[in-house]
Amino acid sequence: MNTFFSISKVLTGKGMVGFGLLTLTFFANVSAAIATENQQSGRVIYEHVINLHAALSPSQQAMKSMIPKERVSHLELSFTPKSYRLTTKPQDQGAVRTATFDKNNSTLVDIASSMQIRIGEMVGIPYQMQTPVTTLNNIRLQPETTFILELEVKRLTGTATINDKERNVEIWYSSVLPTHFSPFPISGVPGAVLSMTVGEDYWRYAATHISFETIADSEFVVPAGHRMVTPEQLQDLQEEAIDEFRRSGAQVLSSKG
Repeated sequence: MNTFFSISKVLTGKGMVGFGLLTLTFFANVSAAIATENQQSGRVIYEHVINLHAALSPSQQAMKSMIPKERVSHLELSFTPKSYRLTTKPQDQGAVRTATFDKNNSTLVDIASSMQIRIGEMVGIPYQMQTPVTTLNNIRLQPETTFILELEVKRLTGTATINDKERNVEIWYSSVLPTHFSPFPISGVPGAVLSMTVGEDYWRYAATHISFETIADSEFVVPAGHRMVTPEQLQDLQEEAIDEFRRSGAQVLSSKG
């Protein structure tokens, strides 16, 4: 407001034409700055589709006729310029229920260091596990562009090691937002991932909603009482949880495909 007042006092008469142009430019710049500031943090909801048939191990192929091809769940991502948090929200698909061995599961990602902390509870044990995020390799920027949730996105392809296999990855990302995030934590993408396909329709993520709002720092704090574990220790906890589930008479799908 002070800037506007000082300009209006100087520009009079013929200078008012220039004043009008300067005013429009000034407010355009202010609007752009406000828009950028408002897009510093917020939330994104993704639809996550998993191809259950692709997850079947060779010994489980006979189960194809007993289960649907896909399972759909939803993922909430809270983001700031420095960090983001992923929280999975599993959903039932008709009469098929997906057992959740890992309760209260979420992942915190530090963008600068490309490190992630997985938080959860398995067989009654709250845990945290810190690992590097997956690296995207063989990146190829593609010429295609489109819009997702009214944001312009660009396409890129690459490869990444996911569940012990090198898989093709297709990503649509936005470089408009002043931050980097992804529904599956991955490094090497020059923007915010709004759509991602892994393998031959192995996994799909698609952003269905985005809102820009203030995100509290408390969302990026590991709750007290969570024991630090290694990937090997977490695998042991998962196998114990699976054994308990099997003892109830249920079938367990392979986690690798």
